Amino acid sequence: MKKHLLLISLLLPCTCLFAQFPISQNLGNINKFALSPAFAGINSNAEAFITYGSMMAGISGAPEYKLLNTNFTLNEIFSAGLNLGVLNTGNFSKYKTSLTLAAQFQLKEEAFITFALSPNFYRHQLEISKIKSQGTDPFLLN
Repeated sequence: MKKHLLLISLLLPCTCLFAQFPISQNLGNINKFALSPAFAGINSNAEAFITYGSMMAGISGAPEYKLLNTNFTLNEIFSAGLNLGVLNTGNFSKYKTSLTLAAQFQLKEEAFITFALSPNFYRHQLEISKIKSQGTDPFLLN
């Protein structure tokens, strides 16, 4: 019982980890690759999606996102994909890039299993030049 309570107490603070942009921003209902890298080339053709959105138009510093997402079939088994995304919110920027290699194996007529390898690069940035302060802050002057 104590082990279960310890495990739950360790996992509760980790409930806000995101591996992708929220589904409302990535067209997940028509772009399956945006949901999971394992869906690369699932339609046996090349697809590209470009998404732009601004959460609150006309408000300075409002969240703004840009996504470029493409995937294609290499041969009968292997597919590849590329996902680029930028999310700007006031002084903060979040960049995400991922390259995917997926393999699909047919089990039966309408059943298959898919494996994907998708390394990701994340960069979170604070724009110091956009910070306004009163007085002479030595950190902002450098």
